[in-house]
Order: sequence, then structure tokens, then C-alpha cells
Amino acid sequence: MAMGWDGMGGSLNSKTIQGIMLPLNMPSIFKTVFDTSAFFLGAVPKAQLNDRFLKLIGNEKPNSVFLIPILFRGKVVNILYGDNGHESNAPTNISDLLILAPKVPLAFEGLIMRKKQHTTQGD
Repeated sequence: MAMGWDGMGGSLNSKTIQGIMLPLNMPSIFKTVFDTSAFFLGAVPKAQLNDRFLKLIGNEKPNSVFLIPILFRGKVVNILYGDNGHESNAPTNISDLLILAPKVPLAFEGLIMRKKQHTTQGD
């Protein structure tokens, strides 16, 4: 299950995004990125879950979007989604984001280690 975490832009807010849940066992761009661990850049294909997602984020259809998987220990743990709004194209040069994405798990690992240390020290 993919669950919304945070979002901004247009009419989006964290509360709206946190209410989104999409199954990863049905066709969608999120399932494709999850299954392949590869980024997606392009037009949103017609699929029930893709349409539902777009409706939940404001019922506006961008011309193109990007999704970038964030992998931790070889598994997709987050998917970064972006677009440029209704009837706009996502940026085609996402190379900086693709370079940054593999560094995000290092931050996760640091947070996990701090949490473990804090828990151990609190016992």
C-alpha cells in the first residue's frame, strides 16, 4: 500500500496528501515504479488508480509527471512524485533529483540509528 506523506503546491496540503492510500497490487504509475525500482517520467497512463490519484490531488491532469523511487536496503520505501500543475509538463531535466535520491537512505539510516540510541539510552 502506498500512503501519502506530504505535499505542496497548488491546492495541496499535508492533510490532503496524508489521506491518500493506493494499493500497489493494481496497475498504476506507483506500482510500476515500486515493481521496477526505476524512475518514471512522462504522461500519466489511463488507469483507474492513476485517475483516482489525480482526482485526490485536485482533479487536475498534468501533461507529464515524474516519480522517483527512494530505496533503502534495496527496497523501495518512498516514491517522490512531482508535476508542474494542470496541463503543464514536468521538468525533463530531473538529473539533480536522480543524483539526490540515492542519498536519502543515508538520512533514513541516520534517523534509525539515532532512534535506536535514544531508545537504548531511555531503558
